[in-house]
Amino acid sequence: MPIQSLSALPREQRHCAETYLRDVAAALQAADAEMRDDVLADLESHLLERLNADATTDDVARLIAELGSPESVSAALGVRVQAPASIGSGRVLGIPYDVRVPTAERIAERLWNPSDPRIWMPRVFGMGWDVNMGAVAVRLHLIEPDSEDVPFTSTPPWAFAAAVAVPVVMTAGMLLGYLVLRDTLPAQLPAHWNAQGVADNYWDQSTAFGFLFLMALVPTLWAVWSVLTRRPALLRGATIGFAGLFASLGSLLWLLTLVTTLTSFVAWWVTPLLIAVAIAVPFGILLWLARAGRNAEQQRDLAITSNL
Repeated sequence: MPIQSLSALPREQRHCAETYLRDVAAALQAADAEMRDDVLADLESHLLERLNADATTDDVARLIAELGSPESVSAALGVRVQAPASIGSGRVLGIPYDVRVPTAERIAERLWNPSDPRIWMPRVFGMGWDVNMGAVAVRLHLIEPDSEDVPFTSTPPWAFAAAVAVPVVMTAGMLLGYLVLRDTLPAQLPAHWNAQGVADNYWDQSTAFGFLFLMALVPTLWAVWSVLTRRPALLRGATIGFAGLFASLGSLLWLLTLVTTLTSFVAWWVTPLLIAVAIAVPFGILLWLARAGRNAEQQRDLAITSNL
């Protein structure tokens, strides 16, 4: 049964719907006040008609995706969006930067956004660009850009649990390796390598390992929390992919530290290989989640058809 007010929704779902309406209002700031009020009333009415008191966050996110982003709503009405000024993000000499605390929403927008054809997106945190792995998957014909309005909406819970195990295992492996080998390692460990693959900077043992371990641990704990608290599907997928990126990077750098410490191995191609593998791991995780959702959706459609 449709609800009469957004207040009838559970707290998190209500917050999601109200945030969307506020963002639309901000996007229509330059529009005539009467037009803005009419549009907001129509959008709210649509939400009320399509939602019920038992709606989940995924239901709300799916409906919002159908209505369109605040930018698309304003564009359809011919209203120019005035982007808010932010000292935390922008461009310097044409290079994007973002020093705001990363959010799951921003990670999803920039790391897995199949509906956006751009491959290079402003970095989630820092200066430069990140790879939009969703666009890469579309270019490789591994997924379709419009297979889901909101990525991972149909991905089953077991798939998220299996995916988050990847950064968990990597992070645990780092800790286990350190505990086993720390007494045999020197007091100083490599912390930086030049273009030829030769170590040119050293840190004390605990600092070198601690930095890499925290690089993997913090995003991994975030991803585990997202899965355990059943955050919206898109945010679960985004945090797992983010954790996969940093867990693989931390693990690979720790492996390189051990190899260059315990052997005489030196190679120029190590750094490009590390970058490629560090990107391949989250790409594989996110692609698998997307395809698991697509398979679940197809099986559900097949079951419905067979029952007709």
